Amino acid sequence: MRFSSSALLAASRNWSAPIACTSAETAGAGGAAVLAALAELDVGRRPAAREAHRALVAYFAGQVHRMDYPSYRAKGWQIGSGPVESACKQVGSRLKGSGMRWGEAGADALCHLCALFKSEKGQWDAFWAHAA
Repeated sequence: MRFSSSALLAASRNWSAPIACTSAETAGAGGAAVLAALAELDVGRRPAAREAHRALVAYFAGQVHRMDYPSYRAKGWQIGSGPVESACKQVGSRLKGSGMRWGEAGADALCHLCALFKSEKGQWDAFWAHAA
């Protein structure tokens, strides 16, 4: 089901602040806690808001397995989007330098080399020792 942007905007005005507080408080507890907090939100009586809330809860229910934040943090993984967005911006700017022309194969190879270089200690040297 699709929602008009005005219906979603109206719905978000009612519960965007509680979602922000809830996500900050429960993100450390994992996806089940986030889902439970979302399910408990009071979105009012408006049909558009109730339907948007139902769709949102259904979406999060299908994604709970991807929100194992305590496990991710224990492994030292970043759970925010900032590091990924920064890396994409950095790679994009390096590929779009003045006078640079990259084909898809060359850009793909460069991205693989960058990922290898930034990987766990020793992988860069091991790759080149094996490649030689």
